[in-house]
Amino acid sequence: MGGTRRSTITTLALIAIFVTLGVFGYYVFRGMGGNVSLDVGDCINAPAEPTPQAQIERKACSDEHDGEVFAIVTHTAAAGAQYPDVAEFRDLASDECVPQLTAYVAMDIATLLGRGFDFSLFYPPPDKWASGARDVACFVINANGTKLIGSVRNAGTSSPTP
Repeated sequence: MGGTRRSTITTLALIAIFVTLGVFGYYVFRGMGGNVSLDVGDCINAPAEPTPQAQIERKACSDEHDGEVFAIVTHTAAAGAQYPDVAEFRDLASDECVPQLTAYVAMDIATLLGRGFDFSLFYPPPDKWASGARDVACFVINANGTKLIGSVRNAGTSSPTP
């Protein structure tokens, strides 16, 4: 019985992640022009209004911020490949980001969601994709949209409040 309950919780956790990816990640980055270079550990603020000229603002992790980059993954599509649909970016996130997320925060997905965290991603808009951009930045957010304060790296080894 415990295994079925754990499986249900894991399934619900993954559904919550995909809902976030489908709404937040796509909306934030699609129109941003991809003119940003992020690194793992960067704390960031996303622009309030996505526009082609918008920039993602780096912040000190000790200051309030929207998210923290925990992985940079590269889509494997060849140069000249057709722009992927949202489902393909979701699959990439499931395959590549989730394992890195649990390692980065030092907790499993169910615990992460239980503490009020979630994640999203920035990926290249069509014009940057056509120019060869393939990097996808995965970042931790507060599920309720409030700002983070402090780093979430190894948060599972302490008792932080999102």
